[in-house]
Order: sequence, then structure tokens, then C-alpha cells
Amino acid sequence: MVQIDVPMAACTALMLADAARRQLHADNDPTGRNFFQVLAKVNLFLAFFFVWIPVYFVVEYFPWETTYLYDYARMSRFVRLAFIPIVILAVFAAGNVAFLVAWRWLRAGRIKRVRIAYAAIWIFATVWVLGFFPRAATIPPAGTQFQDVDASTFDEYKALRGADGRPVLFYVLPFDRARFDVDQVHHTDSQRSDPFAGTLIFCFFWWVIPQVLLIRHLLGEGRRIEQERKARAAPGGG
Repeated sequence: MVQIDVPMAACTALMLADAARRQLHADNDPTGRNFFQVLAKVNLFLAFFFVWIPVYFVVEYFPWETTYLYDYARMSRFVRLAFIPIVILAVFAAGNVAFLVAWRWLRAGRIKRVRIAYAAIWIFATVWVLGFFPRAATIPPAGTQFQDVDASTFDEYKALRGADGRPVLFYVLPFDRARFDVDQVHHTDSQRSDPFAGTLIFCFFWWVIPQVLLIRHLLGEGRRIEQERKARAAPGGG
């Protein structure tokens, strides 16, 4: 959901800053070179492994991505046209501001603040999903398109799905569509094979696996830089 995607962009930047704490330390980065290198890596990560995910879900599943809190049909034309650019800018703004704040905290020796901040965002995201159950766990009929929303609010969705007695339940369940995802009135055969569940799982791993690898890279790089600094500072270390 866009309400947690933007904070999670900040969370990602905070976690990467934590992983790069050694190379961002004032003793290891007197010229600021490491700062710009890590910042570039954070932005490349956001560009290739993060920002397209909320954009995809906005386009393909607008009601779900906005937790059914916005009615696309009632938006002004400007907001409709600007919605995706705003999401993109918000993701990069959140990530970069969070990284800058984390960098200042790390330079001041306040690493606990960085960790508390990204832990708090994880808690917020979890509470958001649980607090908005079941709307946060339900996709609109036919994978409602950004350009053709037919059920913008959760009440409209429940009324539409309730028309044939089907329950509103967790995502698309490919192994049990007969009970939870077959709407003979509003779905066609192709729409009943909506790829939402598989796409969501793919996006999760597309985000998590590169992030874990980048964190490992930053940790290793930080250890190397710190060892080199200590070697130079040792007697006879050049």
C-alpha cells in the first residue's frame, strides 16, 4: 500500500545507512567521498528494486494500493495525472531525507536513533496492515485498473462481491478460487486467473533479496575501510 510504501522507502534507507555506518563515520570519511558513494547505492536500489513496485500496484490495483481510502472516480483531473509522479517523488524524497537524517545521527554517534527509527516504521507498517484488515488483504474485482476503477471504496467492493454470496477474503487464492475468487457475474475467465498473489510474492523477494545482498556488501566494505584506516594509523603504517 502506498501508505506504507513511502515510509518503507525511508526504512530501507535507514537500514542501508546502518549497514554503512563504518564508512560513514567521520574518522573513515573525512572528505565525504564515502557518503556520496553510499547515497548513490541507496538511490540505485530505490530505482531498480523498490519504486516500480508501488507504481505497478497503483496502476494495476489502485483501490488495494491505497487501502480503499481514495476514490479515483472523485479525484480531480490534476490529481489523477499527478498521482504516479507524486508516488515516485515521495519514495525518493523519503529515502533520501531518511538517509541524510541517519547520516547526521551516525556522525553524532547516535546509531540507536537510526535503529529505533527503522524498527518503528516496521511496526507502523505491520499495524497498518492488521488495523485495516480485511481491506488491506483484499483486491478489487477484476484487478481493478487505474484507468477504469469499478470499485474504489471498500464498501463498494463488499457490495459487488456480496452480490453472489462470495466472502471477502485474503487476496487471490489460486488453490481455492471456487470459494473465494470466482464471481460469475463480474469476472471473466481471464480475470479469475488474476496474478496478484504471485506478483506480490515476486515483488517481496525482488525487494528483500537485493536489500540483504546490499547490506552484506556495505557491511563488508565498511569493515575493509575501517581496517585500512587502523592499519594506516598504526606505527609504521604509512
